[in-house]
Amino acid sequence: MKILTITDLFIKKEVVEDAIREKLGHIEDLRIDNYAVNFPITPLQYSDGEVTEYVGSEDDIIDRIAEVDHLVVHTSPITKRVIEQGKKLKSISVTRGGAVNVNIEAASELNIPVFNTPGRNSTAVAEFTIGLFIAETRNIARSYEAVRQGKWVEDYYIYEKSEFELSSKVIGLMGYGNIGAKVCQYLSGFGCRILVCDPYIKEINSTNAQLVDLNTLLAESDIISLHMRVTPETTGMVNMDMFRKMKNTAILVNTARGPLVNYRDLYKALEKGIISRAALDTFEVEPIEQDNPLLKMENVTLTNHIAGSSRNAAQISAEIMAEDLKSFIDGREVKNLINKNYHVKER
Repeated sequence: MKILTITDLFIKKEVVEDAIREKLGHIEDLRIDNYAVNFPITPLQYSDGEVTEYVGSEDDIIDRIAEVDHLVVHTSPITKRVIEQGKKLKSISVTRGGAVNVNIEAASELNIPVFNTPGRNSTAVAEFTIGLFIAETRNIARSYEAVRQGKWVEDYYIYEKSEFELSSKVIGLMGYGNIGAKVCQYLSGFGCRILVCDPYIKEINSTNAQLVDLNTLLAESDIISLHMRVTPETTGMVNMDMFRKMKNTAILVNTARGPLVNYRDLYKALEKGIISRAALDTFEVEPIEQDNPLLKMENVTLTNHIAGSSRNAAQISAEIMAEDLKSFIDGREVKNLINKNYHVKER
């Protein structure tokens, strides 16, 4: 049995191979080959019309996939052309929550199941999100930057320029998947009121949160945090129309995906005081362009798409993947099967 792992500088070869050998080490003819790409040093490319959020070349994979039984991949592009060249390919495991770098339809047509690792970095992103809530409301990043430049800014101790504590805020969560639910859970310790809007959720199993419609969330929230996936419906949905429904003291936090937000509208909303501030970990174009006007705004905290980065997340990805791969090889039900219709056509 030959397994090809395509790893990078985050989901590392050793982490993935250790997880596979722990679950499949009893297989006598097990062979694990590896090819690594340079993510995150090489940033993600966001679309070629077939797959998105990928790094590397499909040709490099095609050169290695002909004799592979099982493919494990993080960010490389698994296109229809790649899948067609895997003549012996029986499964594709994606060590990320959203398998957007894989052509799922092509895999289904060729009778190949695709597994993912949902929730792998939910703790990392939830912790980071709350970190941004605190950093933005308590002026942590701005104070740091001032001190680093040799300035002792007393303004942040002036009543009018200081902030209310997180415990007195209304937090609006747009999206209640793995990450949104954990943010809600972690916020319970702060004692704040939480509003949730998610069209796919009918009830919330939480005593500190309330399910509301979008307009209510926008009108009543002090901090609005995004936790949706990018779809045709959600792309650019956070725009000027939405900003105008928010409080002029509202703070927007985005640790999800850049395309959810119309950043030109966001800049105008921040510049004109339609909303107060923003804390952003993701952008429409990454890396952010150096002439982006958000870089010059004092009412914005910016980080470079690192919310999901933790060693735990990498290890959890590998563990979930290896467990599902073992289940598939053993003929048992796979927990995280994306294309449940993959068996519609014999290969």
